Amino acid sequence: MLYVTHDQTEAMGMADQIVLLRDGHVEQDAPPEEVYARPATSFAAGFIGTPPMNLFPLERRDAGMVLCGTDGPVLAPPLDDAAIGGIRPEHLRLADTGIAATVRHAEYLGADTVMACAAGTATLLARLPGRVVLPAGTRVSLATGEPIHLFDTASGRRVPQPHAALEGVTA
Repeated sequence: MLYVTHDQTEAMGMADQIVLLRDGHVEQDAPPEEVYARPATSFAAGFIGTPPMNLFPLERRDAGMVLCGTDGPVLAPPLDDAAIGGIRPEHLRLADTGIAATVRHAEYLGADTVMACAAGTATLLARLPGRVVLPAGTRVSLATGEPIHLFDTASGRRVPQPHAALEGVTA
């Protein structure tokens, strides 16, 4: 049976296979868990998930790629081309070390809190368990135990990468 919807939550909950279209072209054709865990493009990454994946520009340093506008930590190995990084909000957590950020606001949703933080040139959303109360302007460090997703800036396609979380990002 074929079912067409514009509601990504409905698609994730009902489908055995998702064909994600943009401008009449297939962005990804895969089971829901693959579209979520390994989006083929930055468009797919930003479309699937609530809240959607954080997407941010990366810039190259000698040691590797860092979030644009920051001095680190290194989020990915050095790449020859410009890249977009991606981290799911639920994979970020507050830590002693990691990505330096400033809280913009937090939205308590009952089971969790979605916190918007300014980091370099990006705004990162962190989906944190329970109620987290931090006023705007609070300096925090965000870390992840998951590897970041990498996408080519020009094409938006996924960049192959090692599957280990990188030192300096985890805490």
